[in-house]
Amino acid sequence: VKEMLNHRVSIELIEGNPTGSTLADFVYPERVAETSAQRTEKSTTRNTATIARSSSGRATTQEMIYNNGQKLFRQKKYNEAISTFEELVSLSPQNALADNAQWWIGECHYAQGDFVEALNAYQKVFELGDRNKSAYAQLRMGYCYEHLNQPDMAKSAWEKVIQNYPNASEEVTKAKKVLYIAGTK
Repeated sequence: VKEMLNHRVSIELIEGNPTGSTLADFVYPERVAETSAQRTEKSTTRNTATIARSSSGRATTQEMIYNNGQKLFRQKKYNEAISTFEELVSLSPQNALADNAQWWIGECHYAQGDFVEALNAYQKVFELGDRNKSAYAQLRMGYCYEHLNQPDMAKSAWEKVIQNYPNASEEVTKAKKVLYIAGTK
């Protein structure tokens, strides 16, 4: 909800035959199957019909890709989810959802028990998007190190959560808890 509230929508009115993909192409995917000739024919029969088009279509596309990736993750289709999230990251690494998508790539690898790949994925979170997943990525890196039998690295990752992200109360609490359980705090 927070991400949705922070997006602005700008509407452009276009008269005649718009070029390129419109928001409707993503909302109504069955239209994508139509040939461009069929679309052109339909648009010319409307002559001067006014078509609303969002200038933030790219963000809308990324939100749709992100939601599809989450759906695939919930269905435990991890490899498909990874590909979907990678597509989102490649579209715009600085988009607010890019770091979230990269974090989910890590979660997919983690769920598959591939802790080295999960670790690599979590490390990329810090370079992307609005960095709102940085604290959680740091926490998850500690879990990966723990699974890889590297307790010193795990301890260091969890301590970084506490030191670098004091306002991330949920992650700090979890980091303190695992450090306490590990007998280091």
